[in-house]
Amino acid sequence: MNFLLSTFGLHNPYITIELPEHAVFPISNEFQNGIDLDYTSLLLGKKYFIDIEAYKYICDGNIAFLSPMAKTLQFLKKEDLLEVLDVSNLVKSKESILKEKVEILSKNTQLWYPIVKEQWKTVKNEYRDFHKSYGTDSKRELNINHFPIINYLHKIGESDNYDKLNHLTQLLENKRKSIQNSKDNLAFQEISKPLLAQILINELVITHYDALILDWDDNEPYYKQIYTSLWNNSSLNHTVEHKLLQNVHKLFDCIIPDLKPSRIEDVVKFIRDDKAINSLRNELWNLLENGETVSDEWYKSFINRLMKTDFKMTKRMKRFRWFGSILGLIPGTSFVTDVAVEIALDLVEKFENGNKDIFHWYYVLQKQLSNVR
Repeated sequence: MNFLLSTFGLHNPYITIELPEHAVFPISNEFQNGIDLDYTSLLLGKKYFIDIEAYKYICDGNIAFLSPMAKTLQFLKKEDLLEVLDVSNLVKSKESILKEKVEILSKNTQLWYPIVKEQWKTVKNEYRDFHKSYGTDSKRELNINHFPIINYLHKIGESDNYDKLNHLTQLLENKRKSIQNSKDNLAFQEISKPLLAQILINELVITHYDALILDWDDNEPYYKQIYTSLWNNSSLNHTVEHKLLQNVHKLFDCIIPDLKPSRIEDVVKFIRDDKAINSLRNELWNLLENGETVSDEWYKSFINRLMKTDFKMTKRMKRFRWFGSILGLIPGTSFVTDVAVEIALDLVEKFENGNKDIFHWYYVLQKQLSNVR
């Protein structure tokens, strides 16, 4: 499965000013030495795409807080797992159609107003935290405010109208479900256009390159609404992949964080192991088909199935002293050794058993963990 690493603002015809410093880089996590790609999301893909302008911005811009991400992207590209795309020309070739769609969509303020409000509620404090940690003083207004509002004020020649900035910001922070004032309604239409255009640009790119998208969760409601008008499988594919991503995040960020790879080299090893990535996707897919979600209860059930499989293999492999390949990862125990994990993985590779492949992702990540220790 191929994924697009989404970015915001580049080639967006509705953006007329400089972008905030948190806009260009894709979905990520904060580390001690800066910001890097979200490794959890990478575990479900086989190849990744990124806009060449975003790649240059991150890798050639000498931006200190993005140096971990730059090294990760460069390593992925070196390993032929990342392809840079000329998004600019693709967008230009469809710009007139893009604008037609945005103009139509933006008129439905009743639909988009609560979505834009909820998104701002989600990201407002994150933007302030980002600026406090990494922002440039001269870009404070860009970084901490609602960027489409700043962009709109620039468009109408009122960049210094702080009363209007506060009024429009309050429009997104009040408790109303709809906009009552006609002037505010027209202003909101303009404010929503760069947001809607970005979703359509992302959809254009992933359709053109037959990929799915890794995007921030706060953009999910936009995709859901736009996909309701489509007649193809895009809506279904996006919904399923988003649920898979949500569950893989729950799995590695909440349930078993110790198993989450801490180096891009380990991520690449996992991606290159077809059985590992397929078994992880299948486990999560079966979870969704059964109407379940990643939880402590599901994990206990998974461990139980894994132990039963280990036990069957132990009985049939009497030449080996079986150490219990999973014991080191069951909460409250710490019996796993490098030898045990090595034997576990070797047996899974060599032993012909109908159930051996379904746990392969778990064994592979165990081995990586034991190597780190």
